[in-house]
Amino acid sequence: MLKGKPPDCKAVIERLKNCSEAELLTELKKFETWNLGKCELFHWIEPLDVLDTVLEEAASRVRPDGWLLTCDMPDYAPVVLHVLNLIYMFSKRSNFISRLSSDRREALVVRLYHLAESWGGRENGFGLADCCRDVPVSSLSPSATTLHFEYYLEEGDARPGAALQVIHLPSVDQHSDQTAGHVMERLLTTHKVPQSKQVMVFTYLRLAKLFSDYQSRLCCVQARLQAISILIYSHTVQDTVHTLVYAGLLEELVEILEMPEKELVEIKAAALRTLTSITHLERTPNLPKLNTIIEITGANTFHGFLPQMVRSCISYLTMGVDHPLSSWRVVRSCISYLTMGVDHPLSSVSRGRVVRSYCISYLTMGVDHPLSSVSRGRVVRSCISYLTMGVDHPFSSVSILGRMVRSCISYLTMGVDHPLSSVSILEWRVVRSCISYLTMGVDHPLSSSVLTTALFSFLYHLASYETGGEALVHCGMMESLLAVVSWAGRVPDHVTFVTRAVRVIDLITNIDMTAFQAHSGLHKFVERLEAEVNICRREQPYQIPARSTAPADGAGSSAAAADAAAAAPPAASPESMDVDPAASAGPSAAAAAPAPATAPGPSAAPAPAPAAAAAAAATGAPCGEVTCLPQRSALLKSMLNFLKKAIQDPSFSDSIRHLMEGSLPNSLKHIISNAEYYGASLFLLAIDVVTVYAFQEPSLLSSLQDNGLTDVVLHALIVKEVPATREVLSSLPNVFSALCLNTRGLEAFVAAQPFERLFRVLLSPEYLPAMRRRRGSEPMSDTATKLGNAMDELMRHQPSLRVAATASIIRVLEKLCEMGRDPQYMCSRAAGKPEPAPGASVRSMSQEGGSSDEEDDEEDLPGDAGEGGEGGEEPSARGAADKDETAVSSPAAAADVEKQHVPLIDYVHNVMKFVDAILSNNSTDDHCREFVSQKGLAPLLGILGLPNLPLDFPQTAACQAVASVCKSILNLAHEGQVLREGLLRLGEVLVALEPLHVPPPEPGTSVLLRELAASPPGAPSSPRSTPLLHAMSAAHAYIATFIHICRTSQTDIRQVSVSSWGSERGLAVLRDLSRLYTSIVWESTVLMALCTPNGLPADTPFARDDMNRLLEHKQTDVVAMDEVEDTKVPPSLQYQIKVIKPVLASTSKLGRAMTDLFGLLVKLCVGSPIRQRRGQQLNNMNQMVSPAARKVAREINSLLTDAIAFKPKCCVPTPKLRLTFYTCSVGFISSMLFDEKKLPYHLMLQLFRSIGGLDAFFETFQWALSMDGKVPAEQGLEHPELPDGTAEFLDSWLVLLERLVSPKQLLETPHTLPKLTTEGTFAEPFDPHKFMASIHKSAFQSVMLLWNRQPLDGYGNRLSISILAILRHVLRGEVILKERQAADAAAAAGTSGGPDAAAAGPAATDAAAAAGRTPAAVSGAAADGAAAAAAGPSAGEAVVMVNTDQLQQLLDMGFRRQACVEALQVTNNNVEQATDYLLSHPPPLLPEIAGVMPEWPEDGQVGRGIDMSLGCERDTAEKMDTSEQRPAPAEQRQVTDDEPLSAVKLDTFTSSVLDGCLKLLDALSDTVYRTCDLIVTCIQRNGPEWRDQTLRHLASQVCHYLEELLRISELAAPAEERLTQFTTLPCASKAAVRIHLFSLLFEEMHMPCALVATSTPLIPLCIQLLCRTELLLASCPRQAEQLASPRWLAPLVVFVDLCEKIAVASQRRAAVAQITGHQWRWFDLGSGKWCGYPSANNKTIDDAYWAGENQVQIVTGRRKYNIIFNTMIQVNEETNNRRPVMICLADRPASTSTATSATTASSATTTTTASADGSTAPPAQQQQPAAAAAAPAQTQQGQDAPAPATVDCLTDSQCSEILSACVGLLAAGVDADTLQAVLRLCLRLTRQHSLAVRFAELGGIRHLLALRQASSFAGLNTLATFLVRHTMEDSATLRFTMEKVGHGFCAPATMANNTNYREFHYMLRTMAPAACRAPDDFIEVA
Repeated sequence: MLKGKPPDCKAVIERLKNCSEAELLTELKKFETWNLGKCELFHWIEPLDVLDTVLEEAASRVRPDGWLLTCDMPDYAPVVLHVLNLIYMFSKRSNFISRLSSDRREALVVRLYHLAESWGGRENGFGLADCCRDVPVSSLSPSATTLHFEYYLEEGDARPGAALQVIHLPSVDQHSDQTAGHVMERLLTTHKVPQSKQVMVFTYLRLAKLFSDYQSRLCCVQARLQAISILIYSHTVQDTVHTLVYAGLLEELVEILEMPEKELVEIKAAALRTLTSITHLERTPNLPKLNTIIEITGANTFHGFLPQMVRSCISYLTMGVDHPLSSWRVVRSCISYLTMGVDHPLSSVSRGRVVRSYCISYLTMGVDHPLSSVSRGRVVRSCISYLTMGVDHPFSSVSILGRMVRSCISYLTMGVDHPLSSVSILEWRVVRSCISYLTMGVDHPLSSSVLTTALFSFLYHLASYETGGEALVHCGMMESLLAVVSWAGRVPDHVTFVTRAVRVIDLITNIDMTAFQAHSGLHKFVERLEAEVNICRREQPYQIPARSTAPADGAGSSAAAADAAAAAPPAASPESMDVDPAASAGPSAAAAAPAPATAPGPSAAPAPAPAAAAAAAATGAPCGEVTCLPQRSALLKSMLNFLKKAIQDPSFSDSIRHLMEGSLPNSLKHIISNAEYYGASLFLLAIDVVTVYAFQEPSLLSSLQDNGLTDVVLHALIVKEVPATREVLSSLPNVFSALCLNTRGLEAFVAAQPFERLFRVLLSPEYLPAMRRRRGSEPMSDTATKLGNAMDELMRHQPSLRVAATASIIRVLEKLCEMGRDPQYMCSRAAGKPEPAPGASVRSMSQEGGSSDEEDDEEDLPGDAGEGGEGGEEPSARGAADKDETAVSSPAAAADVEKQHVPLIDYVHNVMKFVDAILSNNSTDDHCREFVSQKGLAPLLGILGLPNLPLDFPQTAACQAVASVCKSILNLAHEGQVLREGLLRLGEVLVALEPLHVPPPEPGTSVLLRELAASPPGAPSSPRSTPLLHAMSAAHAYIATFIHICRTSQTDIRQVSVSSWGSERGLAVLRDLSRLYTSIVWESTVLMALCTPNGLPADTPFARDDMNRLLEHKQTDVVAMDEVEDTKVPPSLQYQIKVIKPVLASTSKLGRAMTDLFGLLVKLCVGSPIRQRRGQQLNNMNQMVSPAARKVAREINSLLTDAIAFKPKCCVPTPKLRLTFYTCSVGFISSMLFDEKKLPYHLMLQLFRSIGGLDAFFETFQWALSMDGKVPAEQGLEHPELPDGTAEFLDSWLVLLERLVSPKQLLETPHTLPKLTTEGTFAEPFDPHKFMASIHKSAFQSVMLLWNRQPLDGYGNRLSISILAILRHVLRGEVILKERQAADAAAAAGTSGGPDAAAAGPAATDAAAAAGRTPAAVSGAAADGAAAAAAGPSAGEAVVMVNTDQLQQLLDMGFRRQACVEALQVTNNNVEQATDYLLSHPPPLLPEIAGVMPEWPEDGQVGRGIDMSLGCERDTAEKMDTSEQRPAPAEQRQVTDDEPLSAVKLDTFTSSVLDGCLKLLDALSDTVYRTCDLIVTCIQRNGPEWRDQTLRHLASQVCHYLEELLRISELAAPAEERLTQFTTLPCASKAAVRIHLFSLLFEEMHMPCALVATSTPLIPLCIQLLCRTELLLASCPRQAEQLASPRWLAPLVVFVDLCEKIAVASQRRAAVAQITGHQWRWFDLGSGKWCGYPSANNKTIDDAYWAGENQVQIVTGRRKYNIIFNTMIQVNEETNNRRPVMICLADRPASTSTATSATTASSATTTTTASADGSTAPPAQQQQPAAAAAAPAQTQQGQDAPAPATVDCLTDSQCSEILSACVGLLAAGVDADTLQAVLRLCLRLTRQHSLAVRFAELGGIRHLLALRQASSFAGLNTLATFLVRHTMEDSATLRFTMEKVGHGFCAPATMANNTNYREFHYMLRTMAPAACRAPDDFIEVA
C-alpha cells in the first residue's frame, strides 16, 4: 500500500526541485497530460516554491513605480491568458481568492472586473461574435483603437475650473515599438490619474493596443470570458454581477458557439466555461439564468443547438480517422449535391425523383426485399434525414455529380452479398455516425479535446440542477451518452470523456430511468467496467483466491470454513493482539505475507506485462509499485458509484437480481484484492457495491458466497491491511453486518477471528492520520466514533457477537495499559500534516486525470489516504519526526531517545471514542452491562494512572474521552461499580502522594522542588525520576473524570454518586484529598514565591540548596530559553522560572480541579442544580439530605476548617507565604459555602459553624492583624512593619465576611434545610436567625479593629467598601432579629404560628417603637426582613407551627389532614412545595407524626377550640420535642453564644459613625456611595431625632468649608492664585466630599434634608460661592482652560438643583394632601379598571408615601412589587411588568350610612382581577371586609394627621443670580459633570418663562451652541433642546399645545385604539406632564 507520495510523483518532485532554470523549462514541456498519481498538495511545496520564484522574477517591475514588467513583450496577451487560466483553476477548485488578505483580494478583483467589463455591446459593433471575426482593420470602429478616459482629480489636487480631466489617445495600436507599459508610463507623466483609476486606464490602454491584431483580439475575448468566470466562482462581485452578466451576454456566447471558424476552438471552450459558471447563478435568488441558458441553447428539444452539438461531438469521439467509412467520398459528394442551391438544374425535379424513386420506394417494398426489415428501414430513414438537410449546409458549395448521388443510393440498395450488407454495419447509428463524421473532417472544430472537455463540463453542471436535468432528458441525450460509455477510445485521455459521460448519466437518471433502461444502459456499464478491469489485470494480475464452493448443509459449510481458515495466512493471536507500537514503516506481516497464486481472470489474453507485473503473476503476491492510471481510476469510481445507486433503486429491481451472475463479481474481486493498486476510494466503492447488494437482495447472499466474492471481501478486510482512510475504517462494521446476514456468512465471519484483527487499527501508527477528524467537520464525525457506532449496530444485529467483541475491546484496553506501564515505551505526539501558511488553500489533487487545461471536480469522492490523501508524511519521516519532537539534548534524556516512541495519547483518544460510541450509541444498557461483567472497568480506569502518560494528560481530549466512557456506563447501566473502582484507583494514587505531606527538614523547601532538583536535567517526562509529579498528574486525571461523571442532572445518578462518596472508601478518599489539597496549595504558594523576584528574603536559606542544584543543571542543559530574556530579571532566576513554571502549572491545575470536585460534591449534597441558567429563578429547594450527603458535607467542611486554620510544619521564611495560603483558602471557602449567585448553602453553613470553621475563620483574621501575636490587633493595620500580603488577605477575608453577614442572602436563599431526613428522622436544626446573630456579633467585633484606621495603600478603597457593606448588613440584621424575637414571643404567648400581613404590621410597628423608630423607618428594613416574617417561629423548635390558612388550602385539595400537617412541617409552610411533597409521598410517610395534630371535625374552628381546651396542642408539641428524634451529632460543638449583638455597642458605634465616615471620605472619596448607604441604614435604625441631629452636623460641616472657600475668594491675591487654591487646597476636597454626601442623602430622604438645608445658611452660601466662582473663572479664562474644574463645583450645583426640586415637590404634595385620602389603587390594563390593595399593603404604601420615601416594596400572593412614587408605577420584581398606581381623592363629608355605602361601592370595584403579568389581586372575600374596615380608620387618620411640611422655593432674585452664574460657567467652559449639573439647574429654573427669557438675554443660547466636544456627555442634546424650547414656550404657546394634546386624547379614533383612555383618571394621568408644566394654563384649557 502506498504511503505518502506515490513513486511517480516523488520522482517528478525530486527532478523539479533540483534542476536549473533551463532544465526546468525542458521538464515542464514534457507535461501535456497529467497522468501522475495523486497526493496531497503540501508534498509539492518545494517544486511550487521554485515555480513561484520564477513567476516572482518575471512579474517584478522594472522600476518600483513603473508599469513595465520583466516579462513584458510586444505579444504578451498569451501570458495574461495563462495567468487567468491559473486563477480560474484556483477560483473554481478552492477558496483561494476569498482567503486572500483584504488588500490583495481587492487589488485582484479590481483587475479582473476591468477585464470582464463590457466593450460596448452588439449595438455598437463590439459583440463577442463580432470581435471574433477576422475582418480588416479598416472595418473596425475607430474607437476600438482609441483610448478615451475621463476622470476627476482628487480633492487634494483639484484646481479651479479643471476638475474634469480627459485622456484622448487615438490609434494606440500604431505604437508598435512600445508595449502598453511604456505607453502607460508616458501617460502618467502628463496626466495625474488617481491611484484608484490607474488600473482601469491600463486595462483600456492594453485593449486598444491589441484590438487591431486578430490573434491578440481573440486573446482579449478569451481573457474577458475567463475573468467573468473567475469573478462568478469567487463570489466577490455579488452586488455588481448583473453588470457583468448583462442582458444579451448569453446570446453573444451562443453566437460564438455557432461560428464555423476553425481557429475559434479555444474561444468556444472559454464560452462554454463561462456558460458553466453562469449556471451557478441559479443559487443567487436575484439573478437566476438557468432557464435562459436552456432556452437560448435549445437544450430541452431534440433538434436544439446544444443537443445537436453534443451528438456531433460524440459521433466524432466514437469513431476515429481510421474508420472503415472514412473513404466514402461518394457519400460526401451525394450530400453536397443534395445541399446545393435552388438554382441548380437538378435542384427540384432530380432531387425529388431520386428521393422518391430510390429511398421512399424501398420503404414500400415487398417483404422479400433485402431492406424490408425494420432495421434496414431505419437505415433508409436515417439516410433521408441527412439527405434532406438545409441548403445552407457548409458543404453546399461542393461540385455536383448526379452519378455519385445514384451511386450513394445504390449502396443502400445493394444485395445481401455485399460486404456492407451486414445488419451490424447497416444499423442506423453506424450510417448516422459515418455521415456525421464525413460532414466534418479531422480538422473540424469539434475535434479539439479542449472544446469537448468544456462541453461535457457544461453538460454536467447543467444536469446538476433539476431544471437542466429535465431539459437533457427531454432532448434525448441518453443514447448518445451511452454511445460514449461503449466507446473504447485509443488514448488514456479519451477515458476522461467516458468518465464525464458516466457522471452526466448519473445525474440524468435521478430524474428519469426509462431511457437508460430502454438502451440497456446497465449492461453497457457492466461491460465497460469489465473491459477497464481487464486492462488493469495486465499491470496487476494478482487476485485473492476464493475458497472452494461450500456444500449445501451446515456441516459442510463449517468444514469449508475451517479449511479456509487453515489455508489462510497465520493471524495474530488474541492474547498478544500483535501490535507493534514502534512500527512506523513498512507493511504489516499480514499484508506482506505471500498469497496463493490465482488463475488469470476471464478477460482476453493480456498484453505483455511489465517486469513487476510478471513477477507478481509468478509469485501470486500483489505488486505494490504499480498504481492504476488516474483517468481510469476516476472512470471506475464513477461507474461503481452509479452501480451502487442503481442497486438501491426500485426501478432496477428486476435486472439487479441477475447483476451478480455475469462478469461483475470477477471485476469486483480484482478491485477488492488490489487496494494498493486501485486506491482506497475504489476499494471502498467495490466493497460498498457488495454490501448494498447483500442488503438489497439478502436471499442472493448465498450466490455471492458460492462464487467466492464474500471470501475475497473477508480476506481483504481481515487478513490484509485495510487502507488507512476514514471512510474505509468507518464502513467495516456495516460490511460485516452484510456478510453475516445468513448463518453461513456468520460462521465464516466468526472463523476469521475478525475483532482481534479489526481492532488493531486502533493501536497502529499507520492508521492515526485516518482517525483524525477533518477540519471544519462535526465533532462526532471522527473515524473512531463512526467505527464505534457501526460496530454497535453490528453487535445489535448479531447479539451472539457481543461477548467476543467486548472481550476484544477489553484486550485492547489491557494492551493500552501494558504500553503505558512498560518502561521501554515513551509517549510522543503523532506527527500531523504540515500546517498550511495563512491564506493558502491546501487541497488534494483532482480525483481524476485528464488532458485538458480544465479539470472539473464534478463529484465529491472519498479521499485516498492510501495514495497520499491522508497519510501526511511517509512512515519513516513520521517516525523520525516523533523522535525529533520528543528528543532533548541533555544527557538524562539520552535514555529516553533510545526508547520506543508511541503516540499513546492518540491511541487512548481513539480507543475511548470507539468504546464510547459502542456503549452510548443508544439508550439501552446491554453493552455496558456486558462490559462491566467482563471486568472491563479495571483496565478502563487504569488508563488514567498510566505512568508513561505525559504530565498534561488531564487537560487533553483523551482524558475527557475516558471520562465520557465512564459516564456513559454510569448513566446507562446505573453501575455504581464505576465510582467504586474509580475511588479505589484514586486511593492508590493518593497513597503514592504521601511523601508530599511529609515536611522537609530544616531550613525548609518545597517537596516538589526537591524532587525536581534531585532528578537529572529534562527528567520531568520520566516517571521514575519524578514520581510525585506523575502521581499528581494521575490524581488530576481521576479527579477530572469524577467531575465529568458526577456532573449530571439525573436524580438517581446523583444519589448513586453521593452514596459512593459517602461510603467508607469514599470518605477515606475525601480525607486524603483534603490533605492533598492543603499540601498542593502550600506547594503552589512556595513555588510562586520562588518564581517571583524578591518573593523571598535575599538572606534566607529556605530552598537555597535546591535552587543551586537547578543552576548546576543549567550548565548541562543546552535547551534554548523559550521566553524572551528580561533584562530586569537575573539570568539565573530566568532559568529557575523556566524550570519551575511547568511544575507550578501542574500544581495550580490540580488545585483548581480539586476545587471543582469539592464544589460539585457540595451541590450534590445540598441538591442544587449543577448549572443555573442566566436569569433562572430558583425556588426554595428544601430537599431532604441523606446521611451520606451529610457525611460528605462534613468532610468538606473539615477541609475548610483545616485550610483556614493551617499551620505549616516546616520553617516559613516570611509571613507572606502563610498569608498567601490563607488568601487562597478564603477564596476556596467562599466557593464551597455559596453558589454562583452568592446564595449560601444552609447545610454547609451549619456544618462549618458546628465543626469550628467559623471560629477558625475569625482566629486567622486575628492572627494576621496581630502579626502572629506580636502587636495588639487594634494596632496591626497601622503598624509600620505590617507584612506583605496582609492587604490581599484582608481583602479576600472581608469579601467572604460580607457574604456571610448579608441578611437578604441568608434568609432568601433557596438552599434551605428541611426538617426531615430521607430516613424519616428529624434533621439537625439550623436557625438562620441564630446564625445571623452569631456571625454579626463576631463580624462587628472584627470590623471594629479596622474602623477609623488609616487605609492601606493599594487596597484601601476595596477594604473600606467591604467594611461599610458589612456594617450596613449588621445594622439591618438587628432590625430583622428584633422582629423575629417579637414573632417568637407572640408564638410563645399562644398566637398564630403563621401571622399574615395584617398581623405582621402591628408587630413590626411595636418592635420599631421599642427601638425608637417610626413606622416609616421600619418600611425600609421590612423589605430585607420579608423572609424572616415568612419563616414563622424559630427553627430551633421541634416542629414548625402549621399555618391554618395554608392547611385549609391543602384540605380543600382533597388531602388528608395528617398528611397535610406533615407536608407543611417538612416544607416550612410552603404550599407549593407541600403540594409536591403530598403528591410524591403518599401518606402516611411517618407513623410517629400521626399524633402531631389530632384530626379535627369538619368544623375546624370548633374542633380546634376543643383541642386547645383539652391541651392537645401542648401535649403534641411536648411529644415531638424529644431527644430521640433529634440526636445531636457527636462532632457538633455546643454553640451557646446565640445572643444578638448588644444594642449598646451599636448605639456607641452609630453615635460617632458620621465622624468616622467623614474621615474615611477625606482619605478615599470614592467610597461616598457606600458611606451614604451606611448612614441611611443608621438613620433607619436610630429614628428621626438621630437623623436630624446627623444632618444638622453634616450641614454645619458643609457650611464651614463653604465659608473657607468664600474667604479664599475674598483674598487680595491674584485671581489665578485664588482659582488654583479653589482646586488644590485640602478644604476644597473636603468640601467636595461633604457636599456630595449631603446630595446623596438628599436623594434618600428629601424632606428632612430640605428642612435642614433651609434652617441653615447653606443655600445662600452655595449661591454666593457659585457666583464668586463664576467671576473667578471669567477673570482668568486661560488658566480656567488649563486647570480642571473644582471638584466641589458639580456637587454644589446638584445640591442647589435638589433643593429647588424638593421645594416644588413639597408644595405640590401639600396641595395633594388637601384633596386626597389614604386609599391606593393600581390600574389593570386588561380590564381597564382601578383595583384596590389589601389593607396592610395599602397602609404600607400610604405610610411610605407621606413619609417622603422614594419607593416601597409590598408582597402580594407570593409576588414582590415595588411602588415607585416618582413615576407612580408598580413594578413586578419577577416579570418587570409595570402598572400605573394612584391615590384616591378624599370622600366628601356625608352621613355615616352614606360613607359606608360609598365605601362598599368602592370596595366592590376591587374584585379579583387578573393582571396582565399573571398575578391576581387578593380574593374579594378577603379584600372587601378589609377595605370596608380600613375606610373609616383611614378617614380618621386623615383628619388627625398633620399637614405635610413644605419648603420655600428660591426667590426670584436668587434664581436670577444663579442663572447668571450658570451662564457664566457655560461661557468659561467646565468639565462634563459640572456642565450636566449646570444644564439641569438651568432647565429647572427656565420652566418659568421670564427666567427663560433672561437666560437667552444673558447669552445662554449662544454659549450653549459654542460648547466644545470635550464637555460632551450622554444626554447633552436632550438638555440643550429643552432649554431652547423653554425660551420659546410662552403662555399662549403652551395653552395652544395643551389644547391640541387634549383634543388628541379625546378623539374617537384614539379611544377606539386604546380603550383605557375612556377611564378618566387614566387619561388625566397620561396628561400629567402637561399639567405639571403649567398648572394654571392647563386648568384654563381644560
